[in-house]
Amino acid sequence: MRQLDGLLTTEVLHLLPTILVRGEDGSSSLNIPHLKSKPEYLQEGIVLEVLRRLGAEAESHKVHQILDLCDLTTGSQIHLSKNLHVFRNRDRLDFVAPQSEPSLHQEVLLGESYATDEFRLTLSKPLPRPQTLGSTRSVEFVDAARLGNRLVLRSWHEGDWFMPLGLGSKKKLSDFFVDEKIPLRLKHRIPILESNGDIVWICGRRLDDRFKVTETTKSVVRLEYGPTVFYH
Repeated sequence: MRQLDGLLTTEVLHLLPTILVRGEDGSSSLNIPHLKSKPEYLQEGIVLEVLRRLGAEAESHKVHQILDLCDLTTGSQIHLSKNLHVFRNRDRLDFVAPQSEPSLHQEVLLGESYATDEFRLTLSKPLPRPQTLGSTRSVEFVDAARLGNRLVLRSWHEGDWFMPLGLGSKKKLSDFFVDEKIPLRLKHRIPILESNGDIVWICGRRLDDRFKVTETTKSVVRLEYGPTVFYH
């Protein structure tokens, strides 16, 4: 039995680099197709090894819960402990430490700049429409006349929808995040600019079609979004 255990451990350690992916944020993920292509005893051994490396209790029922998660839909999750959650994220299983979801809700004004530990958003005052807009993911122009008198920068809410630029129809933000391959655990961290209750911009991602600059636009507001830079 010791010899068999040694052979299993050797095989698991050999396969692990092709199945376990480490993220830049220190998170760990298992590639589901690669994992499921292995015999069941190796799947169990790989999950056990990951749990050991993460300092979690390596119990058989937890291993089976994690393997069952491979067959559930994206967004499904299990709480292994207060310090470790596992998410089904498309073709991966993400092992992450739970974090409190940031709640952002701040009224903003044209001509001002706003910063958090993660991002900075700058809104210009109304400007004459330029000859070329040069929009990018970090810079967008909107029709100043379409903006309401109450602008809010906030987090995503369940049930949010908008009209993505060029699509011409409504789309749920949750579906948009899936299309953009944004991990579900990060969707609360993407700020949303809202005007009188309507979404203007998924910051750094997509403008709402209702606020785009058209041939009849006379003045624009320049929006710029990017990571916060600290100078020493």
